[in-house]
Amino acid sequence: MVSTIEQHRAILVVVTLAFLGGAFYVTYRTGNRMAPSKLMRLNKIMLWTATVVVVFFLVFPQALSELFATDTPFTDDMQKTVLAIEGMT
Repeated sequence: MVSTIEQHRAILVVVTLAFLGGAFYVTYRTGNRMAPSKLMRLNKIMLWTATVVVVFFLVFPQALSELFATDTPFTDDMQKTVLAIEGMT
C-alpha cells in the first residue's frame, strides 16, 4: 500500500498544494465580506493549521531520515547479539 502511494507522491503533492492555494485565494481575496468576522477568523485558523500539518507531512520522510542517519551503514555481515534473561522465555 505504501509503495503504491509513494509512486504517486509527486502528483499528490501538487494536488494538495493546489487545494491549499485555492483555499488561501478564497480566504484572503479582497471583497470577501459575505461571512461574519468570527467565521472568517475560524476559517483562517483552520486553514493555517491544515497548512502546518501538510508541510509537516511533506517534509517528514526527509526530516526523519536526516534525524536517524548514521555514519556506519547496516550490512549483512554484522554479528548477531542474543540477550538471555534468566526467568524469561
